[in-house]
Amino acid sequence: IVVAKDTNAFALRYGAAGRVVGPYSGNLDNGGEQVVLGFNGRPVHDFTYSDGSHPAGTDPWPASPDGNGPSLVLMNPKTAPDHNLFSNWRPSTSTNGSPGHADPINYTEWARRYPGLGNATNDDDSDGWSNQAEYIFGSLPLVAANRPAAISGTLESLSVGGQTNLYFVFTFTRSAESGDVDYFVEYSSDMLTWSAAGIRLDAVDNGDGTATERWRCTQPVSNTEHLFARLRAQFK
Repeated sequence: IVVAKDTNAFALRYGAAGRVVGPYSGNLDNGGEQVVLGFNGRPVHDFTYSDGSHPAGTDPWPASPDGNGPSLVLMNPKTAPDHNLFSNWRPSTSTNGSPGHADPINYTEWARRYPGLGNATNDDDSDGWSNQAEYIFGSLPLVAANRPAAISGTLESLSVGGQTNLYFVFTFTRSAESGDVDYFVEYSSDMLTWSAAGIRLDAVDNGDGTATERWRCTQPVSNTEHLFARLRAQFK
């Protein structure tokens, strides 16, 4: 739910953004204050935010959302983080924020969640996956038992263009937050020439910061003697 001071002005700037209510006649303190969100007279969230400027030199909250520019965004809201902790908040990646829409992050913002995290190429939890790979696939870089989900390939009977055939379906789980990564499902008949000509069947938000996607090849398996698939992740 987005609470707007002027719903018409909000729609003009941000377009359709889910459920928007208003007008809101109050104002949030630019310097920070207590916020209580309730339902049927009972508090759901009770927290205090700040603007990163007071007391001088000791306020750890992000300072860039204070004034014009980004908004203050709660990280991983579906995991119910403590709203009072500055470490659970970050500046939005978009100027003026992206209320009602996803606000993807980049690797630098993600790494800030894990104090002491090493370089992108390090494997800080010794699970065989670099910190960068854990970001790309949405796993935890400091928990060895939390690795990227396995990539799988299956044959599925699908109806395409009125014809039912067996198709090779490629399934992988990625970060649902990474805004600086492109994912390509590529197919090849000889492992020399690869084509990103797959067709995405669906994408499911897993509610834990990851999403699972299924892709199929453009041609049924009966049309190819050999078929290989791979996932390529590339920073923008």
